[in-house]
Amino acid sequence: MQTVELCIEANDEQGRARSVLHAVGRPIELDVGRVLYRQGEAADALVLVDDGAVQLSIAVGDGQDLAIARVDRGGVVGLVSAVDGQAHAATATVVDTGRGTAVCRRHLRRLLADDPHVATYLLQCLTANLRRADRRLVQHCSKTTLGRVADLLATLDDDAHGGRIDTTQRELADWVGATRESTARSLGRLRDRGAIATGRGWIEVLDRDRLTEATT
Repeated sequence: MQTVELCIEANDEQGRARSVLHAVGRPIELDVGRVLYRQGEAADALVLVDDGAVQLSIAVGDGQDLAIARVDRGGVVGLVSAVDGQAHAATATVVDTGRGTAVCRRHLRRLLADDPHVATYLLQCLTANLRRADRRLVQHCSKTTLGRVADLLATLDDDAHGGRIDTTQRELADWVGATRESTARSLGRLRDRGAIATGRGWIEVLDRDRLTEATT
């Protein structure tokens, strides 16, 4: 899982921009387990993470979510959807108790038009996130299918807390960007190493060290 720390208040301009956003937003409590928004839902606001942490995840199988990022203090979640009005691409769940500020789209649109400091700050947040996504894509593409499958299973195992992972070979293949056949061969190699056990619609990690070795 990628850790994202977006635009922490490192200078006065960023601090002023966040102060303006706080002035038009409403404070919210970030309690562990609270879902700020779900994947596929319409966007109505962005959230400034003033304290605590929020995890972003996407659905990759029946009842299975993949954590893709963690946004800590000073970060922003829901920015892209709040700007373009499209549905959220991920689910945002609080994983560390804190406080936040929700800024509705109506106020955000006005600030983007009227306040260059806010517009610049949010653009910096957006570009920082895109750069991290680009780096992650490069890392993803540089790995073999075996490495990508092992890496994904390690992340899913974290989310499943050591339980069985409910997913299919086709779902894994779609996520890692490989054919079903090459994904099946990778799973077979991991089974041969004693790293995993598989069944119809499930995978269980048996040896985390051996799985980790295959991610490199």
